[in-house]
Amino acid sequence: MIGNNKGQISLVALVLLPVVLAVIGGLFLLAVGLKTEARAVAKCRLQMEKSQAEAAQHLNELIKLNPEAKRLKQQQKTAQKLADAAELTRVPHLIAAAKTYLLYVKIRRGMLAVKQQKLIFKGRAATNDATRLAEQSIRSSFGQSISSVVADIKSGPQSKRNGFFAVRPKPIGDIAPEYFPVPGFKYLQKSSLEWKIKMGPDSLLASQKADQTLPAFDVGCSVTLVPTNKKETEWKPQIVEDKLLSN
Repeated sequence: MIGNNKGQISLVALVLLPVVLAVIGGLFLLAVGLKTEARAVAKCRLQMEKSQAEAAQHLNELIKLNPEAKRLKQQQKTAQKLADAAELTRVPHLIAAAKTYLLYVKIRRGMLAVKQQKLIFKGRAATNDATRLAEQSIRSSFGQSISSVVADIKSGPQSKRNGFFAVRPKPIGDIAPEYFPVPGFKYLQKSSLEWKIKMGPDSLLASQKADQTLPAFDVGCSVTLVPTNKKETEWKPQIVEDKLLSN
């Protein structure tokens, strides 16, 4: 009787063993997936924030040039009036001095314009690079995985959105105007990346891999710039949202 019970228990154990192994393997894959996902999202966030912080630095420097732009514009108006008044005097040395001063102000404004355009170029470059560098960070995080579970990262992200460093001159057409973020700047500046990662088979599930669909999970991040004050004279990076399996 006891022998029959032992035989039945052994038989049940043999029948349940593949199921138990499959469950253990599934839990293992899930745990590894969550860990890998968390590492990938962290790297995505870190790189995206780094790129947006660089864009914020250029934006803040551009805005800080506005008082100088306003002052030089007014100086050019004054210099032009002095030059016009000097012409009426027909005194050569007065005319020469007034024209020299006007030229000096114009050169200053030209130098300011170069500085402004350089900051705009750098801001747009940092913004455009955000998703590309974040994607590289995600690939790197999977490449450094110590697990025997291999993530399929051959295909690219399902969704990628590059932000737009949108600033507007005031007034339009001026050589060295003041620059301000456009209305809705934080929505235009947002860079985002979403990527569905398919896990490869673990050796524990090798016998079942042909019949089972292995888990997939979403990796991604979204970062933009937000003002630090009501006057919107300074901006900083802010995480908008993340795609997580655990959420």
